[in-house]
This record gives sequence, C-alpha cells and structure tokens, in this order.
Amino acid sequence: MPSATALGADATPNGSAKSRDHNQGNQDKKYTIEQKAAVVRVRKCSHTAYYEILGLEQSCSDAEIKKAYRKLSLLTHPDKNGYDGADEAFKRESLGFRVLDKGIPRIASVGLG
Repeated sequence: MPSATALGADATPNGSAKSRDHNQGNQDKKYTIEQKAAVVRVRKCSHTAYYEILGLEQSCSDAEIKKAYRKLSLLTHPDKNGYDGADEAFKRESLGFRVLDKGIPRIASVGLG
C-alpha cells in the first residue's frame, strides 16, 4: 500500500490540504459583457413572461423556442457565468423553456405573463 506522502498528502505538521486552498462557488469566475447583459435582461422580466425571458415573439415555432433556449443557456449557465444572479436567470429561462416546450396551449401561457 502506498504511503500517504506518495498519494500527495503533506507530511509536515500543520500542512495545508489543497482542497482548502481553492475558493468555493463562483467567487473567482469571470464573465463577459454579453453574459452580464443576458442575466440583467432575464432578471428584469416577470417570472411568468416566458416569451420575453427567451427573447421570442408569441408566434414563434417550437424549433425557435429550442434554439433561443440553447443560445441563452450558454450565456447564463452558472458554471460558465460568474456574474451575480446567473443561477437565478438560468432557472427562469429553464422554467420558461419547460413550460413552452411541453405543448401547454400557448394561449394559457400568454395569460400568465
């Protein structure tokens, strides 16, 4: 069996583990101007304004809904975007996509916004 030092453990007393040296969350993550603008735009929308969140007209096709969601999710995904509120924006657009993609009659979802 390999020793602890061979596995990367620090043999000195009061040594610091590598897992304690990194920052948690998105504290050091960067973001672009486009990512910030997407998050700000989505967060300004009403929670149930699904077409507005995805940046679509109400007469759009299912393919356009999917395309808009994929494009927006690349900008706002919390793993890629370190701007504050990116996780909330991503959740809102994901909910909007699920509602619009499920085939719920669009008249009903328009009434919610």
